[in-house]
Amino acid sequence: MNVILTAVLALAVGAPAGFASIQDRPLAPRHQAWLEDEVADIITFTERDAFLRLETDADRDRLIEEFWRRRDPTPDMPRNEYREEHYRRLEFADKTFGLGAALRGRKSQRGRIYIALGPPLEAQRFRREGFRQMELWTIQGNPAVGRALFFRLLFYQRDGAGDFVLYNPVFDSPKHLALNPLPGKTSSTFPRAWDDYDIGVFLLLEANSLFEVASAVSPEVPGLGGALSRVSAGSLGAEIGQYLLKKIDDSYTMAIREHKPIPEARTSVKLVAGAAATAILDGADGRTFLHFALAPEALTFERFGDRCLANLRLTVCLADASGATVFEHMKTIPLELRPEELKSMSERAFQLQDAVPVIPGAWTLSLRLENTISNEYATAEKTIEVPASREPAMSPLILARKIFAEAPEGAAAGAFQVGRAQVYPSVDNLFPKTEGFFAFLQLRGLTASLKEKGALIFTLTGDGRALWTSRKALRDCPDPLAVVESIPTEKLAASTYTLGAALVDGDDRTILASQADLRLAAGSVPGIWTNIQPLPRMGDPAVDFALGVQLLKTGRAAEALTRLAKAASVEPGSVEALNALGDCHAELGERGKALAAWKKSLAIMPDQPRIQALIK
Repeated sequence: MNVILTAVLALAVGAPAGFASIQDRPLAPRHQAWLEDEVADIITFTERDAFLRLETDADRDRLIEEFWRRRDPTPDMPRNEYREEHYRRLEFADKTFGLGAALRGRKSQRGRIYIALGPPLEAQRFRREGFRQMELWTIQGNPAVGRALFFRLLFYQRDGAGDFVLYNPVFDSPKHLALNPLPGKTSSTFPRAWDDYDIGVFLLLEANSLFEVASAVSPEVPGLGGALSRVSAGSLGAEIGQYLLKKIDDSYTMAIREHKPIPEARTSVKLVAGAAATAILDGADGRTFLHFALAPEALTFERFGDRCLANLRLTVCLADASGATVFEHMKTIPLELRPEELKSMSERAFQLQDAVPVIPGAWTLSLRLENTISNEYATAEKTIEVPASREPAMSPLILARKIFAEAPEGAAAGAFQVGRAQVYPSVDNLFPKTEGFFAFLQLRGLTASLKEKGALIFTLTGDGRALWTSRKALRDCPDPLAVVESIPTEKLAASTYTLGAALVDGDDRTILASQADLRLAAGSVPGIWTNIQPLPRMGDPAVDFALGVQLLKTGRAAEALTRLAKAASVEPGSVEALNALGDCHAELGERGKALAAWKKSLAIMPDQPRIQALIK
């Protein structure tokens, strides 16, 4: 998806003309530098206007202090991470962008976008014969920058030298990317605004396998509001700018101008209760993942026009028995509902389901889910054990209010999906007695004898008595990796119960067993609405990277090398994979290979103090 930020530069990070006339007296040099050189990309119109109208340096210093306090994500802590990150971005922009151009790096187009939106997930440089140099940024999706899960920005050297400028399909077209464009054949499949030379260059981009660049030159932006809808790039840019302005509560400036006490910021971080369920599950494709469901007690959406937005930042951390981190992963999940959808969801609890690949061992799983719009966050921690043996084993019981046994064939598998069974696990095992519930488990490593003569026995007990039981022959279970059982509860009292599952052989001897406690409620229980994250597809380098890092962190560098080398070869532009590969080579004493991997990483992203220090 191609999002153009021309309007962002004008609305969100640009300094509007005409403000200089507001000043009653010149600004002190330090205040002039702060306003025009340090915060020009992040200050709101109201804050800028108030700053220029203030009459004393003391008032301006007070506004500067409050400016940073309003943006501090952890106001109760001594550090202001937002301020530190902003000045880091300024320094990086000056060192990296604007080289050979008249503008300072922070004033260049790439620099200003970097400062406003942060580092891209990926930055690809293209040098191809017949084309101007181009750079394509892929940026993580966020409600603050539109509705897409990700978007791309294309920059190119307009004059063949100097800084890169943002490709704007409102004013630019494909022929501007070529040194000597040649015409192509007009077709109705191309935008009407393109001429024959635009079409010729577009076809040449595809012929040179520059498919991502080709997808970034469309004069329209697909994907908003549905797969087939399209909006103009200019209107989307304006919308982004308005939203970035809206994020900051700048009403405090009036209190400073009137010499009144400053009202408290409404952006303090709030901890909400959270609950989680976890399971180690084998997929039908033979891969093992740690699946988890995380349910925050509250999830606040912000109304923006006809949209209600939340932006979730999920952090997953695995630690060993000593507390040392062996793997950490972060992802952003933008959510959007229409007002009527949000109203219909108001009586339901939100639940996020996701999964990560994990190596055998005993680990502590820590989860943090933050809503960056409302500054709410929830945490959960679980102890897990991933078995290494392939001997007969039964997974822990997963209890759920609903299980879809016939997930669509061919669709990408999601968290808590095995084969065609999609499970919606309960994080608190609380169920309404009038509805019943479901149990899910996996049987692994079964012998031929067990498959033929064994059976599964489910038993629901309360007050030490068996209240319900079910027996199922294993040969009647179509998929031992996805065993589903429905448990009726309408005749039971509201109370606490235990569900047990036992695998018995042909002589009724118990081979494996598992159990889970649960509660039945007399009244209704809030329903759930679930966001299910997809599992990585086969061959996804993210899986090899995750497993490789875990192996490396647990002292198994030789095993890690195979995984990390594969991840880096499949995704050669991944800084994380190259850095981990370099660490792995260094651990094995292969200094030359380590240096090669780290230097390749620095060529992609120069601002990496740790890697610079390792090379030195």
